[in-house]
Amino acid sequence: MDLINRYFTMEQVRDSSFMKKYREVYNQLMELRIGDFEEGEQLRSIFNQDIIPKLVFDENKEFILEQQDRLRKIEKQLRKSKGEERVQYLKERLNCQQNLKEFVVSIPKYEYQNYMEKIWERFGYVVISKYEKIPIMDCYYDEKGYYPLNYKERTIEDEMMMC
Repeated sequence: MDLINRYFTMEQVRDSSFMKKYREVYNQLMELRIGDFEEGEQLRSIFNQDIIPKLVFDENKEFILEQQDRLRKIEKQLRKSKGEERVQYLKERLNCQQNLKEFVVSIPKYEYQNYMEKIWERFGYVVISKYEKIPIMDCYYDEKGYYPLNYKERTIEDEMMMC
């Protein structure tokens, strides 16, 4: 309690970097009006990374590759189609993309960055669209959800043997 009373007084907190950032963001939000955002601007940053667990990819590899191949063919057809035919191809593309996104798991960004720093083996990406690729990531995954690998137990030798 002594530490709290000493370091978390109004005077101490009022001039902290957190409060400065808070006031800055608060003032920006208070000034917002409909239509103020430019295309591509974000109101907030959500630090998540979409992945496809390697186990899920391996279990569904044939279907996933089939959907990606179908997407490539649809993209070629879209370039030369018009009218109702184009609308049909757009619906098919959306259907394929939704099929692929059913395998996606959203994890904290720091977990993905930790993985990228500590694991050397890469498994590629699942291409959803021209602008969206979902990395395939080795992790524990079951009916309860995502669990990161235990990086402390893995060594460089383990990684070298897997390659």
